[in-house]
Amino acid sequence: MREQEEEFRIKNNYLDTPPLKKNSKKHKLTREDRAIVVDLVFEIHRKYGLVPETLFVAISTIDRYLSMRKEPLRKSRDIESIGVAALLIASKYEDIYPPALDEMITMMGRPSTRKEVLNWEFKILKQLVFQITVP
Repeated sequence: MREQEEEFRIKNNYLDTPPLKKNSKKHKLTREDRAIVVDLVFEIHRKYGLVPETLFVAISTIDRYLSMRKEPLRKSRDIESIGVAALLIASKYEDIYPPALDEMITMMGRPSTRKEVLNWEFKILKQLVFQITVP
């Protein structure tokens, strides 16, 4: 059990990545980005009355995925798509009736497509080796 805790531990400094080059088309993840995505996940969670565990699993999934990423995000809106994908994963795992993806997408501040969110869902599950909950 202790080894599993170490294996899935979130890096404390995963938001403290070096700055990007000025001409870079990639987006550096900031603490504000994380706050925005957690707020979005919380709002969707509250609107649909999902079980409390769904919120905890979603935020854990976001943090674990982002701490394992090697490269910066390509677009600033990717962080919201990651949040919705993580909430979708958590809701499928914890809730009896997960909310419809199209409805969750309408709550995003930056528009995204169903395909983008589903691609992020796959990337997250693959990166986390389908380990949704961890000790």
